[in-house]
Amino acid sequence: MFREVEQFHPRNGHTFQVIGVCRISTVNQDDASLSDQEALYRTWLKQNVHVPFELHVIAGQGSGESLDRAEYLELVEKITSRQFDLVLCEDLGRICRRVHAHLLCEEALDQGTRVIAINDHVDTGAEGWQNNSFFAVMRHEAYNRDTSKRIRRSLRNRFLQGQVVQTFPYGYIKPHPHASEHDCSVDPAAVAVYEEWFTRLEQGQSYAMIADWLNQMKVPVGPGCRTRTKWGPELVATTTRNPILKGVRERNRKITVRKDRSGKRKTVVAPAEELLQRHCPHLQIIETDRFDRINHQLSLRNSKSRRRLQNGVDPRANVPRKQTRWPGQHLTCGICGRIMVYGGNGSKNQLACQGSQQHLCWNVVGCHSDFAARQIATAVLDEIEAWPDYDAELTSRVRQESDALQHSRREALAELDRRQAKLQREEGNLRRSLRELGPNALVLSEMTNLSQELAELEADRNRLEREQLPAVELPDLEELREMARKQFLSLAVESVEFGLLMRRLIPRIECFPYEALDGGRPVLRASVTLNLAGLTPDFRQASAYGALEALSRKRVVDLFQPPQRIRYREQILDGIQYQGQREVAQSLGVKQPIVTYAIRLTRRMAALEATDPYVPIHQPIERGNRFRRHKHPRFAHTPLPGYESPSFPD
Repeated sequence: MFREVEQFHPRNGHTFQVIGVCRISTVNQDDASLSDQEALYRTWLKQNVHVPFELHVIAGQGSGESLDRAEYLELVEKITSRQFDLVLCEDLGRICRRVHAHLLCEEALDQGTRVIAINDHVDTGAEGWQNNSFFAVMRHEAYNRDTSKRIRRSLRNRFLQGQVVQTFPYGYIKPHPHASEHDCSVDPAAVAVYEEWFTRLEQGQSYAMIADWLNQMKVPVGPGCRTRTKWGPELVATTTRNPILKGVRERNRKITVRKDRSGKRKTVVAPAEELLQRHCPHLQIIETDRFDRINHQLSLRNSKSRRRLQNGVDPRANVPRKQTRWPGQHLTCGICGRIMVYGGNGSKNQLACQGSQQHLCWNVVGCHSDFAARQIATAVLDEIEAWPDYDAELTSRVRQESDALQHSRREALAELDRRQAKLQREEGNLRRSLRELGPNALVLSEMTNLSQELAELEADRNRLEREQLPAVELPDLEELREMARKQFLSLAVESVEFGLLMRRLIPRIECFPYEALDGGRPVLRASVTLNLAGLTPDFRQASAYGALEALSRKRVVDLFQPPQRIRYREQILDGIQYQGQREVAQSLGVKQPIVTYAIRLTRRMAALEATDPYVPIHQPIERGNRFRRHKHPRFAHTPLPGYESPSFPD
C-alpha cells in the first residue's frame, strides 16, 4: 500500500495534519471501539510518520449509508479547506458506504489531501489505488447486504418460534427483556379497561373522548411509549387497531427501504408476502369477531376524513411538507406565539393557530389563506410605493456606522497580522534550534503549540473575512419601487418564490382576534413588520447597521372582508346628509337595513369615543360552539416558552 521508508511532507512546512475517522454504527456497539480506532491511528502514525504530526479525530455514531451525518459533512468541509495532509481510517466503510467512499477519495486527491484506509490497502498516494478502492467499496456493500439478509432470516425464524418479543401496548406483562411469547401474559387489571374502551367505541365515542377518559382514570400509556406520558387520539387509534388485542402477533407489516440519494432509510408498507402472523390465545383480550367488527365500523366512520385519492394515487405522496404555500407557516398567533397552520376550523384553505387545535390556546379565530395572501401582498406593495424619501440625517448615520464598522474590521485584521508575524518569528527560532540540537521533546512540544495558535489565528481571519460587511449606501428608493413592482408582477402569489420574497420582506406577521363594536363574527388582524432591505441581497447583509432600522416599519392589515355596514359606513354617512336612507342604499347597491345598521354603529362609536369599528378580543370567546374550545377538559392555555404577553396593534 505504502512504502515503509516513505517520507511524509507537511503542507504547512512543520506539522503533519491528520484527520482520523472513527465510527460505530449503532448505540448497541461498544463505545470503546471509538477509542480503539483512535489508538490504532496513533500507533500507525508513530510507526510511519517521522515528522511532528497532529491528529484531529472525527468520531461519531450512525449508519455509514447516511450521507447527511454531521461527522461526514465535517470531514468533507475539512478536506476542502486544504489545511490537512492525510485522512486516515481503518477501512473506507468507516467514512461512508457505497461508491460515495471512492468519490470522496477522488475529491481528497483533487484537494491535495491523501487518504489511507489501513485494512482495505487503499492509499491515494500510490499508483493504482483506484482498483483497491473499487474492490473495497464493492466488498463492503456485499457484506452489508449479506449481513442484512442473515439477520432478517434469523429474526423471521425466531418469530415463528414464539421469540423476538419487542414491545406490547398497555395491558400486557413482559417479565424480562429477553422473555419469549410464552413468558408474557395479560394484565388482569387491563381486561376491564379494554372492555369499557370497546364499549364506548360501540356507542359512537371518538378516539379523543376515549383518550380523555383514560387520562381521567390515570391509565398508564404502556411500555411501548417512550416519549408520551398521556393518552392522545393517535395513540388510542393505534392501540385499537393492534391485532394483539385479539391474540394475533404480527411482524413485518412495514419494512425500511434505503433512499440512495441520501442513504437514509424510510419506513414503507411491506409487500403482503412479508407479513408474519402468530396466533397467541393466551394474549387475547377482545373477542376476534368483536375486534374485527368494531375496527371495520371505525374505518367506515372515519373514511370521510381521509384524503381523497386521484386516479388511485395520493396527490400528496412524496411531497415535502416544508413546501407549504405562503402564507402558511409564516403567520403567527399573537396570543400564544405559535404558527398558523392549514386545516383550521375544518377547512383546508383556512389558517388557524396550531395551539388551538392542540387545546393550548383559546384563539380559534381563523382566516382564508388566499384572501390573507392578497391582502398582505397589496398592503406591502402600497407601503413601498408610499415610502417617504430619506432625510439627510438618516443618510449621514448609515455612512458613519458603515465607516466605523469597516475601520473596526481593518483594525482587527491588522492585529491578527501582527500576532501572526510574531508567531512566525518564534517558529523560525524553534526551527533553528531543532536543526542545531536535533530532535528535542521540548522544542517539538513548543512547535506543536505554535501550530495550534497559528491555526486559531487563521480561523479568526476566516471568520472576519466571512463576516465582511459591505460599505453601505442607501439604495435609490425609485429603484427599490421598480424592483418590487417587477417581482410582485412576475411571481404568482401561490408560488414558492413569492413566499420566499415575502419572508425576506416581512420577518414576522402576528395575528390578533378582533370583533365589531356591534357584534358579529370574530376576525383576524395582522401586525406586519416590513423590512425594505429585504428587496436586495447585498443590502440585507448589512443588518448590523443600527441606522437601517429606519427602513423597517409596521402596518396593520385586515385579513377579512368587512361586512357591508362597515365597508360602506363612511359613504353612507356622507350620503344621508343629502338623501334619504332608501336612496343612499339604492345608490350603493345594498339593502336599506344596512344603512340603518351603519348609522347605529356610528352612534355606538361616538358614545365610546372610538375611531375604529373593531375592538380587540382579550379573553376567550364565550358565544358559539366553534369558538368555545377552551371549555374542553384538555384545554390549558400555554403560550410558547419565552413568548411575551400579547401586544395588540394600534
